[in-house]
Amino acid sequence: MTSPPATVRPTDSPAGGDPAVIGKYRVLGRVGVGAFGAVYRCEDPTLGRVVCVKMLHAGGTTPEAVERFEREARTAAKLSHPHIVPVYDAGFDGGRPFLVMELVEGHPLDRLIGTPRLTVETTLRVIFHLAQALSAAHAQGVIHRDVKPANVLIDAAGRPKLTDFGLARLSDESPALSRSGDLIGTPRYMSPEQALLPSAEVDHRTDLYSLGAVLYEMLTGRPAADGPTPLAVLRRVTDEAVTPVRDLAPEVPEEVAAICEKLLAKDRERRYATADEVARAIQEYILGRMFGTPEVELLAGLPALPAAAKSKPNWPWLAGGAVAAAVLGVAVWLAASRGSPASGSPDTPAVDPVRVSAEAEAELTKLATQPDDRAYRIGLSDLLDSLNAAVKQHPANADLRAVRGRVLRRAGEYLAAAADLDGFTQPALVRERALARYQWEVVYLNGYPDSSLRPIPSAKLADDLTAVAGQTEPAARALATLGAAVASLDGTATEKALAAVPAAPADADVAVIEADALARLAADCHQEADDATADKKAGWRKKRDEFDTRAAQAVRRGLAADPHHLGLLFLKAAAGHRRIQWEVADGDDRDQLERRHRPAFDLAYQRYRAGCVRLSVEAATGRAV
Repeated sequence: MTSPPATVRPTDSPAGGDPAVIGKYRVLGRVGVGAFGAVYRCEDPTLGRVVCVKMLHAGGTTPEAVERFEREARTAAKLSHPHIVPVYDAGFDGGRPFLVMELVEGHPLDRLIGTPRLTVETTLRVIFHLAQALSAAHAQGVIHRDVKPANVLIDAAGRPKLTDFGLARLSDESPALSRSGDLIGTPRYMSPEQALLPSAEVDHRTDLYSLGAVLYEMLTGRPAADGPTPLAVLRRVTDEAVTPVRDLAPEVPEEVAAICEKLLAKDRERRYATADEVARAIQEYILGRMFGTPEVELLAGLPALPAAAKSKPNWPWLAGGAVAAAVLGVAVWLAASRGSPASGSPDTPAVDPVRVSAEAEAELTKLATQPDDRAYRIGLSDLLDSLNAAVKQHPANADLRAVRGRVLRRAGEYLAAAADLDGFTQPALVRERALARYQWEVVYLNGYPDSSLRPIPSAKLADDLTAVAGQTEPAARALATLGAAVASLDGTATEKALAAVPAAPADADVAVIEADALARLAADCHQEADDATADKKAGWRKKRDEFDTRAAQAVRRGLAADPHHLGLLFLKAAAGHRRIQWEVADGDDRDQLERRHRPAFDLAYQRYRAGCVRLSVEAATGRAV
């Protein structure tokens, strides 16, 4: 951003107050004003969208202030994350720098602290999303250095967005750009090392301390460090222990207090190592609290229902938000089954693992051509029982575990399949393992409507997809490239990967990833339509419907190749509820939509349910949808 000649003047309003135009942006009104500048609600005439423009006061264009604006523009341009406010443009108007950002309709977090809206659960969800945002920033080498409630905006849907990267520093930035004598940050939320050390010696963990200070204030209603002067605050930050969370707020669970206190450790080596670790700790706590167990690994199965709940479930037609929670909230009553066999008697006859493996391979090939859903399910169930008995007698036999892993994936037991296939390096089995993990982590759990319960895609999935991408088969490479793009939740990368998928004979496993990718792009377009001005909504909806149609075509193509593919059957059922959500948002009547879509949903759901081999609560994915 290069400053224009000082003779260029901003276009002022006739009344001589706020400008009528800033650069090309038409001013609609003032949002707020501070010591250094003002924030305006503006219209972008090119794109027809409403944006937020931040502009320095006429007397505030000191070299330091301009440097801060330029820093914020450069830094924010590196970042793309749903919980970071994006900067769209930057420039000068009359020698005064301005930034153009997304307009977030909502409130800064500091206005909500101490209100009933901030329950422990809500607080954790906000911190979870902020940890993800910081993880994305740190991955780009950006250290925020000013994480505080005033720099977190809560939008109308309750989603937090991190803003104001004016004090951010790139991890590889020259120390000369951050003068060592400057005190960078807000004292209440600064880490001890940020207060004591030269800027070049402060790393990403300073943001984790600041995040802990925000969490502390949200939980207790009081700052972690306070005092009558900035120096008094800094002394408490560096020298005094923080009052324990539960001393001020006894209702806060011990596990939550422990997360906060670990973030606020004076010694940065004792904090979480990364923002990802913070997000995982919060996610594990929420999952554990929801499902009644204190120890839930991120991608482990969730606990079984209590005995009293083991009766046949009632599956009425679901309405409104319940549809999203039930259809996309797949696997919320999951058990940590690994396909273990039922206990047998001492008189169980010995089995020949070589014979059982060969017969299982042949039966699996035969079942793939079985047209009847019920016969397919019974055959797969019998095959699984036979393999379980064999594995019980020969638990170390690699051939048995390999074939059982393949059977488990087709039965929808993705966690158990990945466990059986763990450690294999043969290309076909690595692909099986990658598909099992993808369908569990991305298709199922990453479709859950509550994003704080969506797992961060695992390093194991990334490793498996990388290994598959190195295989020679075009379908395998396409599967891996597209799967990695979708797992990254990067729409641009997903579109690029889709364009590179080669035309080839129908492959159900490629189709499930292709359909998932297209459905996610359609959902992104629906969100854009929601946020767009009236004249732009139709265009985004048309693009949404085009992606959605292509997703349905991919599902049909895949089911033609494998009519029993559970991932495709799941996506087909999920599409019905998605259409209701979108068409209601477009202005259609929900009751009429449900009546229209119900037959297709019921059919798709029943086919999906028929393909789940074990519907009892002992199954790892027995209660999908």
